[in-house]
Amino acid sequence: MRQKTIQHPKLYLSVSTESSGCYKLDFLANHFDDLGNRLLEVETMESNQLPFNDNILFNLNKREFEGLNIFISRQKKVLETYKKRNELDKVRIVKDSLNIFLDFKKMFDDWFQNNRVNLI
Repeated sequence: MRQKTIQHPKLYLSVSTESSGCYKLDFLANHFDDLGNRLLEVETMESNQLPFNDNILFNLNKREFEGLNIFISRQKKVLETYKKRNELDKVRIVKDSLNIFLDFKKMFDDWFQNNRVNLI
């Protein structure tokens, strides 16, 4: 079975028009500095790469939030499997990873709340 490349969720913070048909997107993802803070990253995306035209930040973050929830769900299942097998080192590693994802979910929740957006 071929292993799929994992694409970690991104929390988009700002979008600006860089040139005709291109957008500059600032985001936080799964990269950290030496102090454990998430690094602000930048990517450029052409408008035809965006699956929507209205409210770009909201729609990007909604899609990424859904992906994050899938990551969290999978991590919880893996954690339970390792607990049942009594693989304590793996439990600790997955639990640490899960906590990072849960902290990131809190950042998403804060972003949606600060931008007065409710997700159901």
